[in-house]
Order: sequence, then C-alpha cells, then structure tokens
Amino acid sequence: MNLEYALSFFDLSETYTLNDLNSRFKVLVKKFHPDKNMENQDWSHQMMIELNECYQILLNNYEILSRRIEEQDDENVPQDNETDPSFPYFFNQALELFFNGCCLFYEYGLENPHLRTEGVRRFRFRESVRIIQKSIEFILKINELILSPEDSYIFDNVKKFILLFYNDIKKKPVQITSLQLNLAFDNSSKLLAQLIKSSLAPDWDKSRKKLPKPTHEMLYYCYISLFNLMKKTNSEKDKNEIMFKISLLDSYISFLEITKKGLLEYYL
Repeated sequence: MNLEYALSFFDLSETYTLNDLNSRFKVLVKKFHPDKNMENQDWSHQMMIELNECYQILLNNYEILSRRIEEQDDENVPQDNETDPSFPYFFNQALELFFNGCCLFYEYGLENPHLRTEGVRRFRFRESVRIIQKSIEFILKINELILSPEDSYIFDNVKKFILLFYNDIKKKPVQITSLQLNLAFDNSSKLLAQLIKSSLAPDWDKSRKKLPKPTHEMLYYCYISLFNLMKKTNSEKDKNEIMFKISLLDSYISFLEITKKGLLEYYL
C-alpha cells in the first residue's frame, strides 16, 4: 500500500489539505463501518483496516510536507494554540473503541456487576474491557500531542470520563460499612449507572424499551444523595468510595454537556 493507492482510496489530489483528509475520513468511516454493513461484516472489517492504513499514510505524508515548509520558513516549533494534525484520527479511534466497548457491555446487561462472572457474560465482560483498554491506548497517545485550547477542553473532559468509567466497571462491588448507608449507596450507584447507560446505550435495557434521558433533576438527586452519604459516615474507606462515585458523576455531567453541544460530532 503506497501514497498513490491511499490518494485513490480517499479520492484526494496530491494537494489535499488536512481538512480535506479528515472530512473524507469521516465520510468513509460512515460508509465502511461494521454497524452500517451488518450483512457484510468481513468486507466491512477489511475496508476499515485499509481505511486506517491509508489515513496513516496520508497523514504521514502531510506531516512530512508540512515540516519541509516549516524548515524553509525557519518555523520548526509548533504553535501552542495549534492542534497536532493527527489528533482527529487518534480521537476518532478512541471514541469509536469506547462506544463499541460500551455497546457490548450494555448489550449483555453487564452494568449489573453480579452478571459479569456468569457463563458467556464473563467472556463478554472481558471483551468489552479489552476494547475500552484499546480506547485508552489512543488516549495515552493523544496525551503527548499539542492541542488547541478548544480541542484540549473537549479531550480532557472526555478522557476523564472514559478513565473513570473504565475504573468503575473494573472495580469489585463495594460494601459500605453501615448497612443502612450501604443500601442508600447501592441505590445511588444504580441510579448513576442507569443515567450513564441512558446516554451510551439508550435502547438497551432488559425490556428493550428506550431508557429515559437524564434530566437535571435526576442528576441533581443523584449528586445530593451521594453528597449526603459523605456527611453521614466517618469511615475514610467509605468516603473514598463515595467520592469516587461523585467524581464519576461530575465527569459524566461534563461528558453529557459536550455531547449535547454536538462537540463530538466532528470526530465521529
């Protein structure tokens, strides 16, 4: 696979811009993605592999040409307010993998931690975790890139939510010291899990009915419930567990705001 093939695959000329490349990438992802080709999965996966390889070739070529221009102009140092050109690609991969992992996670009802060790669900849980881990690998690559303030704001909030979500599903079920507080903590945790599920997989509950969208009232109730638990316990261990859930809720609210504003649509 060479530059000529990649240009042909993307239907671009040799004078393509970074915006041209990323725009075509988005169009082709929607065309070849397995979710859009349910009856031809093998072909779809092969085309996605070629798409990613061609994108990397074209991105590398663009960066080489850009460096040559910078060297000619004695401007080798990237500007602090400019986003690295590879960011849209890496961020797209991170988001796609995260959402795919979540789809598998919720399809098998694995938001219920007690189901994660049962039969086939045990393997589906491992697979969903593995997919989300791959998402985090791309996130770690983005950490090394220079981003504009706008892109940095979007990335930082999404990164925080993905990392906390990953840590939450990897944690073993927690028991709060007090039986009474534990019941309240369990109810708040279940509400938070349902709210997150309603955003990441709105059509996948047990009855296959659409889950209600999270409202400000529901988010506020969940936050206040957890905050009140913090005030009722003297156990540092309990406080750490409750604080983790509050941090997850905070990151989810930020993720929700970014999603509602349509700020992720460009990268998907």
